[in-house]
Order: sequence, then C-alpha cells, then structure tokens
Amino acid sequence: MCETSTTPFHARLIAPATVSVFVTGHRFGPTWLGLKAPKGPPLYPHVIAALPGKNTKVAVEPFLKLYPFYSTAKNVLVSAFSSWNFVGQPGTTVCNAGRIEYANLVLKCDYHQYHEGQTPSVRRVIMGIRDETAALVRAIGGKVLLTREVTKHYLDARFAVAVPVGPHALKERYLSENVPYGLVPMSEFGEKLGVATPLINSIIEIASVLNKEDYRKTGRTLETLGLDRLNKEQIMNLVGRGILLEQR
Repeated sequence: MCETSTTPFHARLIAPATVSVFVTGHRFGPTWLGLKAPKGPPLYPHVIAALPGKNTKVAVEPFLKLYPFYSTAKNVLVSAFSSWNFVGQPGTTVCNAGRIEYANLVLKCDYHQYHEGQTPSVRRVIMGIRDETAALVRAIGGKVLLTREVTKHYLDARFAVAVPVGPHALKERYLSENVPYGLVPMSEFGEKLGVATPLINSIIEIASVLNKEDYRKTGRTLETLGLDRLNKEQIMNLVGRGILLEQR
C-alpha cells in the first residue's frame, strides 16, 4: 500500500459520465500517455511512500516508470503532510466563505478560488498553515518539499492561469474532505508530536461552524487510525518498519 501527496491529474466532473482532465501544474516531458507538456519539475511536490516505509523503493518502482515526476518520502506520514490540498484549500475557502455563497446564491456566477481568493491577507493564512505542516514533517524526520518558495511559485502560477472553477458551495470537498481527513489528523498528530498548530485548529473550528458539522468528531482521528495509544517512537516504527514495539 502506498500514499501519495497528490494525484497526477486534475479532473472535474462537468456532466453525467463526463470528466474533464487537465494537467495544469504538472510537467511530464515531451510526450507521456499521449499528453504533451513542457519539461521541468512539477509546480508543487508530488511525493509517494509505501506502508511500511522500508518497502518504498520496491513498491513504487513500477509506479515511477509511469509517473517519473514523483519523489519518494520517508514514510506515508511525510507524503500525507506534504499534500498541497490541505495547505491551500481549506484556509482559502474559510476566508472567502461570504464571496463563495454570494457568488452562487445571489449573483449566480462562477467563483475562481485561485484567481479571486488569493489576496495578500489570504496568502498569509496559507503560508501560516504551510509553516505548521512543515513543522510536522520536520518533527517526524522528513524532508520539507512544500517550501515557502515553492508555495508562492505555485500560487503565482495558478493566479495567472485560474483554470479551476469553484468551489460552488461550502460543503464541497474544499472543506468537507480536506478538513476532516487532512487538517483534523494533522492537528492530532501535532498534539502527539508536540508541534503547535493554532491556524490549523482555527480553520477546523470555523469550518465546523460554517458547515454545521463537528469535524473533530466526524473526521479521521488518531483513535480511528488506531494510533491514539501509541507514542511517537511506536508510530514511527509502525509506519517506517511495520513493527509495533512495546511501549517503554
């Protein structure tokens, strides 16, 4: 089993049984699976790791032949904590909640998250969340690939292109997926690892109020992952070596 930080394609369901696939932000080389894109690194990290991490090299070898722009991470926690979606989408959506609802309920028009929502103040929130996720990566001995420079470069590129439309409502995946399945476990790992996550915690609380759902109760927690009774050393051995050590 492997965990990636993001998918190789962007896609949108545009009609029943009709999906639009595009590769904005990904650079595959001259020709790859019939798609042409300029050479160069992806605009944000594409990371993969196996569970347990000791099997990563063998497990991902066939995967990397198809998706050579991915890099390997120390373990699945590093790849999960490196996800751009958890960093860029929830904070931007919370900060633009009024604009999103007004666009769709009153103006009946599209809202472009990357073009309209990335104002300087919102970017400071995004960078703050990035700093907290980077601290989590460092706490488990991983390499931080989603640096502040990479984050700014990606935001600048998406602002210029502004391809994706949405979200169209506050209960779309920008909050309903990224908060309970991304920010909630990262918040709990932060508490376990002694890493402060005040911005992540704030986004969880505000998103819960906006959508009238307690994401800390419905989300993915250390308890539902079976890790709540383990200490840091045990968790790292479990995800790294596949070994559950007795607690000292």
